[in-house]
Amino acid sequence: MLGSAQPGKAQDTIDRPVTIYVAGTAGGGIDLYARLVARHMGRHIPGKPTVTVQVMPGAGGIRAANYLAEQAPRDGTAITTFANGPILEPLIGARNPGYDMSSFTWIGAITKDIGLCISWGPTPFKTIDDVKTRQMIVAGTGAGSETDTWPIVLNDVLGTKFKLVTGYVGSQETILAIERGEAHGRCVFSQSALKIAKPDWLRDKKINVHRARKERGVSRRTGGGRSRHQAAGPPAARAHGRTFGHGAAIRGAARHGRRQGRPAAARLRRDHAGRRIPRRGG
Repeated sequence: MLGSAQPGKAQDTIDRPVTIYVAGTAGGGIDLYARLVARHMGRHIPGKPTVTVQVMPGAGGIRAANYLAEQAPRDGTAITTFANGPILEPLIGARNPGYDMSSFTWIGAITKDIGLCISWGPTPFKTIDDVKTRQMIVAGTGAGSETDTWPIVLNDVLGTKFKLVTGYVGSQETILAIERGEAHGRCVFSQSALKIAKPDWLRDKKINVHRARKERGVSRRTGGGRSRHQAAGPPAARAHGRTFGHGAAIRGAARHGRRQGRPAAARLRRDHAGRRIPRRGG
């Protein structure tokens, strides 16, 4: 552990497995991206350790954040990936979540993304203006998640009538709720996660993607604009030299993923309506 470590002095190699803890459920967007990175990350870390993924759902990511703050090993073998919700919760939440995001060792972002508000196709909610005239039920994954934060923000800013039904464990459960008619939709759903988890929703136009005029600082794609899947280590890891170049390793893993899994990467390069976005130079 850290008792024998010298501050600022990095260990040459890491000879134990590295675990990426996912603040979400199996099959969700964060989980799938973490598994893509884990497949290639080990070769970019000194010692070439095995990298595994462990899902840790609960409270919209707050459970994983608390684990990282209080229990995760601080020897470079623990990384946690988040959506934006747990990052914002200490700043705008009504209660203290029990951790300080500024104390974590921030490594980088696995992906940049766009948050979308969606509704199931057969529902009467075709545009954001429809949500201003009647109540739309949206599924949420817990108090620390963006799915719980943005409906409230949009109600206050745009005068929408989102009704939040929260407590779903993760993305897969909200998907089932929408397909079963328990909820009209979700706000927000990251664009990349949606294209991975339910590509047919976009391809077959099973959903409506809500847009808003650029009013009062709200982005044209309603529901948060740019977002990221962040990767962080526990507090004090950087001070003790225990990040092992994980940021560079994540970038290297992403490059390997693009080269070896180009068909999958290409599927991710689509706009909100499922149309292919041409890559530069090809």
